[in-house]
Amino acid sequence: MSFLTNSQLDKDSFLRSLQDCNNLDTLQGWVFHDGMHFSDSCQWWNKTKKRLHPHEGVDLVYYLNNTGKQHFFPPGTLIPAITDGIVVHDHQDFLGQTLYIQHEQFQQNSKTLYSLYAHIAINDKLPERVTKHSHLGVIAEVSDSSPVPPHLHLSMAWIDNLLKINTINWNNIADHESICLLDPMNFITGSPQRMQHFLVCK
Repeated sequence: MSFLTNSQLDKDSFLRSLQDCNNLDTLQGWVFHDGMHFSDSCQWWNKTKKRLHPHEGVDLVYYLNNTGKQHFFPPGTLIPAITDGIVVHDHQDFLGQTLYIQHEQFQQNSKTLYSLYAHIAINDKLPERVTKHSHLGVIAEVSDSSPVPPHLHLSMAWIDNLLKINTINWNNIADHESICLLDPMNFITGSPQRMQHFLVCK
């Protein structure tokens, strides 16, 4: 399935909102290692091991500031929504919580667009309806014994309108016939100026 055009969705807004709500220096772009991308098969925190399924989204861990210096998003980093939507589901995951937002304004072939935010601590005052400026939660703390550093996992998907959202979790989402997973970078990468700063670190 095709992704949305720039006329339908401001694809730079997530980066700007993440920057503004955390009072960060200008974010020039993301920094990726093997295993962080959509459909990657390896674990970026342990490249000798494979994932159980191809990666269902992207892991946002590092960024470049306006001087080109690499930083990481620490626990407590506020997470904005990609665009306006409705909070419809949440559950625990292995590093925190996962939040599901339905974007009912985007429909295609009897499916609705959803964004999923994993490994966060959900804002306990989050309203049902959110905007792209809403604070959904923060990157969750992880235990000292965790082999996986704190980070935001972001997924995007077209989900069949007849599917009961509360039946979805990370055990069944990858192979579900009613779910079409999408590369989130197509939704948070707008201008060529942003694109030229997207790095892949081997």
